[in-house]
Amino acid sequence: MNTPQALQSFADWVASIRGDEASEAQAYVNRLLQAWGWAAAVEAAATRYGFWCDS
Repeated sequence: MNTPQALQSFADWVASIRGDEASEAQAYVNRLLQAWGWAAAVEAAATRYGFWCDS
């Protein structure tokens, strides 16, 4: 999926969520990063800080 389609998919998902911020925070961050092409928050942090974490 290219970035514009992925961002639209993310926007559609955001419009559909009904939980509070605390319960949706991890899913929100992961889906946002995935829309920009990262696998998930762990990959983005590992790339940013120059290390890999398997958690």
